[in-house]
Amino acid sequence: MNGKMLLYLFLIINIVVVLVMGLMRARAHKKKGEQSIPEEQYNVLITDVNALRPSDPPLGVPAEANTNIMRVTEDYLFVRMASGSLYGGRFSMSWWAVFLTVIILLISSVLLVEEWSMRGLREFLSFNLLWPAASFWMFIGWRRQLPIIFNRKARTVTCWLWGKPYTQNWDEMTAYSKGGIVVGPGGSGSEGHLRLVMGHHFNPKKKKMEEISVSVYETRTNKGNYSASERAEMIWEYIRLYMEKGPAALPPFNDFGYIEYGLDHAREAFTLWGGIIKITLGLFFSPKQIVKNIWSLFRDHGFFGGIFSLFFFTILSLMAIPHSLLSIPTELFYMALDRILPHRKWPKELLEACNYVWDGSNDRGPLSEPARKAFDFNAARAAAQPSPETAD
Repeated sequence: MNGKMLLYLFLIINIVVVLVMGLMRARAHKKKGEQSIPEEQYNVLITDVNALRPSDPPLGVPAEANTNIMRVTEDYLFVRMASGSLYGGRFSMSWWAVFLTVIILLISSVLLVEEWSMRGLREFLSFNLLWPAASFWMFIGWRRQLPIIFNRKARTVTCWLWGKPYTQNWDEMTAYSKGGIVVGPGGSGSEGHLRLVMGHHFNPKKKKMEEISVSVYETRTNKGNYSASERAEMIWEYIRLYMEKGPAALPPFNDFGYIEYGLDHAREAFTLWGGIIKITLGLFFSPKQIVKNIWSLFRDHGFFGGIFSLFFFTILSLMAIPHSLLSIPTELFYMALDRILPHRKWPKELLEACNYVWDGSNDRGPLSEPARKAFDFNAARAAAQPSPETAD
């Protein structure tokens, strides 16, 4: 049995085990008699489902958001729906497609210099035209994203699904936090998403009522050991905090390591990745820092653990430099695409739902300069906090 057969066998066994475990967990949920959650919310892979309503007590998870948020204003919160979100933003599929484009361009350029000929030129052009053409589909979903609009004044939620606008009253909304298993070539893992029920419609083919819903991916967080469904509940608590108490009550994005969806200036690419290169080089060329790092590794992990950690740490550090060098042109190329590729024109109903305060242009996250001009987060928080005279 060759290596390829072993790989396929391992993948098949992994998928079967995951499916069996998911089926067992799904049945266990149904045995609990959770009548408030319809059975169709579960399936073999989605095994952890919780019903959420605006009037429910706190869920015990922090209110957090990340690239889920497109923009925040005084009266409108724009949330990125799951559809298309995998394809857009830094470190998404489209970002990695640009990263690979940079690598292919670099390698093919080196090969062309080493062997300058018409054949080498043809190979250079084919490599650098074929890959971008094959990966361009990743950018289509990115530029077609439309938001879910939370209107604090009208207390409504509006989104665009299947070519139609849907609006739901916030106080009557039902949502579900879902956690499940995802299977890929590298194995399996957990993933969560928040599903907002926007209404119901009759399906003539199945002859029954079905829900109209829109999903938001879980919040990326480095706080605590939370399950996939709990990470989905974090974005729900964030939305609920906004709708009930306003934008001034929201936690600052920087408090939980917000990942920028897009960059505003070219210098940010050099500042970010150049800083990582500087830190990595400092770990190797500063004798004082080297001794301090090695001592801490052996002190925390013991002799054998220290040797393994030192080897692992050295490999990661050496990988950080070429990755950072390649990430700088990736960031610049991606930022250029962000400005060149046209975004989808918002339907009139969405523009009316947010009173024309935004049309989706300059979609680079709530910390970008255009978003800050639309709403000053720091001023809002300062205004919401009681003054020393009032506190006394």
